[in-house]
Amino acid sequence: MKLYKNLFFVFLAGVMLFSSCKEETTSQLSVIPSNATFVVAFEAQKMVQKGGLNKLPDYKLFQKVQGKMASMDTGIQKFIDEFLKDPKSSGLDFEKIYVYGVKEGDGFYCSANFKMDNRSTFEKKMTELSQIQGQNLPEVEDKGDYKIIDCNEVIIAWNDNLLQLSGGDLSAFDHELLFNLPSDKSILSVADFAAFQKKPYDIGFWMSYGEFLKLMEQMSGVVKMPSYLNEFADSYVHSYVNFEDGELKALVRMSPQSKVDEFVKKYPVIKKESNTALLEDFPEKSYLLTKLSVNWEEYLKLMMESLSQMQMPSGANPSYLQILEDPTVKTLFDIIEGDMLFSIYNLAQGPLPLPLAGLSFTLKNDGDFERLLALFPEEMLKQSGDYYVISTPFMIGIYIGYKDKRVLITDDADAIASFTGKGFSPNLKSNPMAEILKKSPALVYMNLDLETYPENLRTLLQNISPEVNMGLSVLKPFKDMSYYANEKGEVIFSLKFKDSKQNSLKTILKLVDDTAFK
Repeated sequence: MKLYKNLFFVFLAGVMLFSSCKEETTSQLSVIPSNATFVVAFEAQKMVQKGGLNKLPDYKLFQKVQGKMASMDTGIQKFIDEFLKDPKSSGLDFEKIYVYGVKEGDGFYCSANFKMDNRSTFEKKMTELSQIQGQNLPEVEDKGDYKIIDCNEVIIAWNDNLLQLSGGDLSAFDHELLFNLPSDKSILSVADFAAFQKKPYDIGFWMSYGEFLKLMEQMSGVVKMPSYLNEFADSYVHSYVNFEDGELKALVRMSPQSKVDEFVKKYPVIKKESNTALLEDFPEKSYLLTKLSVNWEEYLKLMMESLSQMQMPSGANPSYLQILEDPTVKTLFDIIEGDMLFSIYNLAQGPLPLPLAGLSFTLKNDGDFERLLALFPEEMLKQSGDYYVISTPFMIGIYIGYKDKRVLITDDADAIASFTGKGFSPNLKSNPMAEILKKSPALVYMNLDLETYPENLRTLLQNISPEVNMGLSVLKPFKDMSYYANEKGEVIFSLKFKDSKQNSLKTILKLVDDTAFK
């Protein structure tokens, strides 16, 4: 077992250091079955350069490894030292790495493959490492054009071009097809995968939605899934992660786009246009923003249809259906028009800086505000001019007001006064996220720059405990985070850093290195 742990270490280290030789990846893809549930592709060479991993001595982790090597067996020490100086001394090329999962029968296994730079060198290093460990190399089966070590739960196989590591439920693993997949049975025959590969990425994730549904049914134990999920049975998920200067970006989309368009027409859950007047209900500055534009009536229909079709194992409690049938929930679905916006934009002054926040949403009809108020016990509501005060047991004033089919619920007396008057100026319409807020059907934004937060909050947090202080120090490089959907149905994630000139991967790795090895 020690042998495999050391081999695993070698492979991981190889991701960080390798030659700059660029070769075609066809051989790596030709062994991946066309029925793979997912494929993850790592552009390791690009990531090494972006993360500054070609300068390992700058990292505390590397310095610690070097220090520990002094107490190691001289053979292992020499082996690792040679590898770190020249990863190709292992016989492998770590330019690109592919990891994929395959569902076969009732089993599921994962594999990773690496390019073979020099098979003879690799085999010598395998034998050398086992001898250093004082162990015999496990039985190697020579299959002619490839060799294999079968350890039941783990399979190590290699030929002149590739090394493959496989683990999981290997009961349906076909050894004979390991390096001999017919061309029409490999991922290269899947046209959508070829389209996925054309987009630039540092880390790419491709998934067959149909294969994922099969796996999800098997893992969840659900006898029958809702039929609307089958709308995407012949679709795929594309996800791309890119490390840019000052920003980490990720995008997730369904392919083909026509399937998304068909689904939206059939199930018009997402609103085509948002009510941008909600942006006037909050001040320009915000620490946390969430926005949702949904046709709740259509959403309820879809959920009811889904839950009625889904067959759960015997004895399962259909609690979600009971919640949706609750009279209060039904009323809310009936009166809420669909646009919602929540913001935390300030903190109250005083010894306990409670967040000043508000939730603004739209109603279908003017009379629906009275129906909304009727959901509260009469003794909880007290009218105060143009708005109402909701009494709570927490000694916090909650205000609710109505204007132009919009409702605002807030703990800020100034906000409710502005809402029932002319509104905030400046407001969220001049916020940097304004254009996304107007177009996106869903959004989450968070300001991660604590230096922009009120001083009373920073003081409070710093005095809680040393552990909290340490947690706050981790946030120092970050500026903000946003997660939203665009008009195409794509989901976009953005993590921005204060240092806009340094690559985001290097910033992240240095942060982890500095935090873990202080």
